[in-house]
Amino acid sequence: METKKLARLISITLYPAITGTVFTYVLFLGLMGLNVSSFIYASIYAFLITILPFLILKILVGTGKLDGIEVVDKKKRRIFFNASSPSYILSLLILFLIGIPRVIILAGIGSFLIILVYYLVSPYYKISIHVGILAFSVMVVSLVFGAKYFPLDLLLPVLIWSRVKLQRHTLGESLLSVLIGSMIPLILLKLFI
Repeated sequence: METKKLARLISITLYPAITGTVFTYVLFLGLMGLNVSSFIYASIYAFLITILPFLILKILVGTGKLDGIEVVDKKKRRIFFNASSPSYILSLLILFLIGIPRVIILAGIGSFLIILVYYLVSPYYKISIHVGILAFSVMVVSLVFGAKYFPLDLLLPVLIWSRVKLQRHTLGESLLSVLIGSMIPLILLKLFI
């Protein structure tokens, strides 16, 4: 397989909406058990923080406000962040109201903080949401369920290679994304759990 095609396949497979959804189910079902209510709560949360923002992105692309789903122009990224932030805030409110485990609420706060940091940084530096969401997800699952999940970190250099190969990000942008994505849950979970 040609390297550009492989890089594209990796980038699509580890798209933030996919990564976020998978790790949401792992977190909810792992902490709350394999039952209907856990699945429903995970589905609502996944819809609000991954699927709805992706649909908003598609609408912004369809209306011509953004050029594509990868939002290459770093200045235009704020349009997406402005449009998707309410779904993150709504997800946090729902988490508080339904009384789920504290660590899930902290992960939700961390998700919002990542979006906030990206919102503040992206007009100046094009950090990778792909890499940041993967780093965040792997760190949360590893901290919550133990070191046996640290091998998932091996996905990070693969995704970084993909993003650099596709010329969507530089190595520096990708490494900064790992730092932000990893540090937010590390700080939140270590301080409040």
